[in-house]
Amino acid sequence: MSASVSLLPYAISVVAEIPATQDPGFDSDNVTPGVVGFVATAFIAVMAILLAIDMARRVRRVRYRAEIDAMLDAESSADPGAPSARKAATGGGSAQENAVGSSDNTGTSDTANGRNPRDEA
Repeated sequence: MSASVSLLPYAISVVAEIPATQDPGFDSDNVTPGVVGFVATAFIAVMAILLAIDMARRVRRVRYRAEIDAMLDAESSADPGAPSARKAATGGGSAQENAVGSSDNTGTSDTANGRNPRDEA
């Protein structure tokens, strides 16, 4: 450790003595990123746009599911004697209550196309 500490001032002095040479045709005010910089910036911009579109789609899906849950809760509280609309939509309940298909222990529905009706939103 002490050897590297003693070399540090020497390395700094060597680097400080190197003269800064510039190409005579180089203009430091006219530096551009070139094609690589443009491609990298365009890639980041396109990815940000795609990410925003995907996020908006996911937020919309969550909002629609919350609205459907609220409607199903309102329907089930309005008619307490009828089979639960939530059970039919989510795949819960018995096979007779669930007209769409049979249910399993996970709460998903085995419909004709193999998908849960709530996933369609």
